[in-house]
This record gives sequence, C-alpha cells and structure tokens, in this order.
Amino acid sequence: MKKIMLMLFAVLLSLSACAKEPKPEDALKMFLDDYISLETMEFADYIKGDSPLANGSVLGTEDLTEELTQRILDIYKHYTYEIGDVTISEDKTTATVSVLLTNFDGSTLYSDWMTTYITKAMELAFTNPDMTQADFEAIAIETFSDTLDALVDGKEYSVEVKMVKDEKVWKLVGGDENYDLINAMSGGILDSLKNINTPE
Repeated sequence: MKKIMLMLFAVLLSLSACAKEPKPEDALKMFLDDYISLETMEFADYIKGDSPLANGSVLGTEDLTEELTQRILDIYKHYTYEIGDVTISEDKTTATVSVLLTNFDGSTLYSDWMTTYITKAMELAFTNPDMTQADFEAIAIETFSDTLDALVDGKEYSVEVKMVKDEKVWKLVGGDENYDLINAMSGGILDSLKNINTPE
C-alpha cells in the first residue's frame, strides 16, 4: 500500500511540475496585454536584447505635437490578437508563436500625409505669398490629423513571433528579429516610416 501511495505521489509531483512549466505563448500574451495596460514597462522583463519600443523614435513622433503624439501612441495600443500555433525546439530553448493581430492599416500613413501636405501647402503658397513658417506648420499638423482620421481599422497581421528561454523565463527575441510583430502593433506605421526613409 505504501509503495502504491509513493508511486501516486511521484506521479502527482510530475504532473504538477509539468503544469508549472512556463509556456512561450503565455509570455507573449503577458507582453501584449501589459503593453496596452501599463503606462511604463521594463522591456528587459519581456524581451531578450534591445527593444525597438524602448527607443521613442520608433513611434515616429519626434516632431509632432503632444496631441498627435498621443494619437500615434493610441494606435500602438489599439490592437487585438489571437494566439495560434506554438513550435518549441527540441532542446526547449527557443520557440515560435503564431499570432494574428488586428489593428489599423497605417502602412501608407506618412506617404499619404506628405502628398496631402505638399499639395495643400503649394496651393496656399500661390494664393497667399505672405504665408509664414508657422502657417506651414499649422497646415502640416492639420493634414496629419486628417490623415490619421482616414486610417481604416480592421487589418489583420499574421506574425511569427520568435521567443527564447532566458534563465527559465520565456522572452521575445530582441533587435529586429520580431520587427513584424512591432509593425503590427503599430498598425503598419513602422512600415510607413521605413518606406519614407528608404524610398525605392
């Protein structure tokens, strides 16, 4: 009887250990949920290596007003997501998690804005030669706001997220390895910035 009890106890311990084994998809869920809900984050708790999100320039808001900056930040926190398949390496140190994010389609935000701004600024410059730099800045802010208003919601981004186990804790791989995820979180705005900075 004692042997049977010991065997059952050993089995229960084994099952308990398996239940407590950290999962990469849980780490990804925590990152995506916390990014929306928290005002500040310690990215080192979620990401192994450098994080593009830790650098404010990734938002593309350096020259924007406080109001427009907040609108961009709101887009970054607008997404919803569904976790899909999870693939873990044989040595259980790396994993790939499929996730489908839904967000705005901002992939042409900056190119659309520049086109609108240049067109309107040139028209007004011809009709009003006394326009000042402040006038042009006001047009830039107005047209950028209008371009944000025109963004279409509901675009789906299918992403394969790369994960790594760091001292028994699953984290996202840093650097550019998960660019597609950050771009999806941005509603495609990262792609828009990238296309402006590196035209074909």
